[in-house]
Amino acid sequence: MGSMSSTSRFELPSFPTSKVDLVKRYRFYSDLAGFLRAVARLDDTFDSFITGSPFAEGRLIRARRDVSVKVYDARAGRFVRLQEITHALDEDERCADLEVALSYSYLNERYDRVPLEGDVFLVRASIEGDVLTLKICLEQGVGRTEGGMLAHMIVDALRRYL
Repeated sequence: MGSMSSTSRFELPSFPTSKVDLVKRYRFYSDLAGFLRAVARLDDTFDSFITGSPFAEGRLIRARRDVSVKVYDARAGRFVRLQEITHALDEDERCADLEVALSYSYLNERYDRVPLEGDVFLVRASIEGDVLTLKICLEQGVGRTEGGMLAHMIVDALRRYL
């Protein structure tokens, strides 16, 4: 499967299958179009979480996590925002590669927003029958958000918006 040439419109030919940090499988009763519609709702969202301070070891801070989601489009040859996909999806499409960029910031003691190094994940979502498989790998960053948390964010969006 990993050595076969990619035929799906949304599969990144150079997806790093050897670098996958996390594989999760879920029951899923929709198609790729439904998956992409639900995940598109994550784009331009944010939440807050507790993380370690980059400046004071052992100190915890409340940080903001901004989410940006793009899908690989072979027709464009690059990752595009999900809203840019104008063509109807083929019913036999079963796989899509996403780029999820997470940017972080926090408020310092003077309430100035201070940016932190962000993370970029590649996510391969494939649907076989009624099983959704997410393969997640940290492509860039320090991993302030773990792959399991990203999987939880995606599944939460599916539960909310499907």
